[in-house]
Amino acid sequence: MERPTTLTIKQFLIRKLAVDIMVPESIIESVITHQFSSALNALPTNNSIEISGFGKFVFKLKIAQKKLIRYTEQLAYYNAQLEDENLSATKRRGVLLRIETVQKNIKDLKPKLNED
Repeated sequence: MERPTTLTIKQFLIRKLAVDIMVPESIIESVITHQFSSALNALPTNNSIEISGFGKFVFKLKIAQKKLIRYTEQLAYYNAQLEDENLSATKRRGVLLRIETVQKNIKDLKPKLNED
């Protein structure tokens, strides 16, 4: 059975499972939604999560520390770009968006590294 382009992957899998195991789609959707929301809630406090039959996701401390250093360097670079008075308004908006993204990445990463 090939996925129709009008359905998302999640919708297609729910429909296929409902037919295969003869369970209402609403129940399957509830289970899938609960599983992924539980995994998402566990990410900030745990270094690994495992979704049975799907895979295990592990937080790697050394890689995260290197990423934090890289994000800090990027932030300094973008802030230096903003100081350029010749920067056009369009490029300035782009740099501000990049700064916002890097700041969000730093904010998401710091709790896992136990840094303020």
